[in-house]
Amino acid sequence: MQVIIIAAGYATRLKEVSKNRPKQLLPITKSKLMLDYIMDSLEDLKSVLPEMRTPLMVVNDTFHEQFVAWKDEKNVPISLLNNGVISPELKKGALGDIKFALDNIEEDADTLIMGGDNLFDFSLATLYEHFLQCGSSIAVRDLKDPKALSKKFGVVVADEETKKVLDFEEKPLEPKSSLASTLIYMISKDDMAKVRAFLTEQNLAKLDNAGELVRHLVEQRLIHAFPFDETWIDIGSPEELESARDLYSKREESESFENELKVEE
Repeated sequence: MQVIIIAAGYATRLKEVSKNRPKQLLPITKSKLMLDYIMDSLEDLKSVLPEMRTPLMVVNDTFHEQFVAWKDEKNVPISLLNNGVISPELKKGALGDIKFALDNIEEDADTLIMGGDNLFDFSLATLYEHFLQCGSSIAVRDLKDPKALSKKFGVVVADEETKKVLDFEEKPLEPKSSLASTLIYMISKDDMAKVRAFLTEQNLAKLDNAGELVRHLVEQRLIHAFPFDETWIDIGSPEELESARDLYSKREESESFENELKVEE
């Protein structure tokens, strides 16, 4: 399994918060940065896939040194790919960064593609089990009410039995389902060849949103939905960042308190 983490954006919607620091290295709790949670989730996957390749993370040139410092300080087993971008106006977009990562991989494999700003509680090991049963899959959060997705998230429609994705729309006004797409894809080695074929310079010139890759895989009838109900926060706004900090800080405090009680016992 190859892992690709996309962390090369500039998070302009976070304004001053991410002006001098990449979003993925923002603190969520007193002890953990956003990216630390991503690495924890990968350790979970590695527990069932010990032969998993060293993860690749695409970063921009502006913040490259900060990612290097984080990697060195925490001794993180990850390879950083500097895409050379020096300003938001020159960004490659998610699709361009995925292609950039693939251009640095000599041999395709089953591949997990993740956004570096997703915080989630479901197990990647469980996603892998689903992948083995169904094939290429996208993690989708069931928000229960379609109206909650309106103009906010990509919307997935899937067959209830086979989980085959039948339709995808990017932030529709009137969603057809309650399944919100995430930037967490697990794609088979065979289907990665089709991903490469889709990421042409011609397509990249007019498309940059990762949802367009999902749309393509849906049109090819290649992808399945992995629905989950656990916590998921796609951090794009100051409000979402504060929500994540509040939730995870309370959890950390609760876990610390429980550990103190165990010690006392």
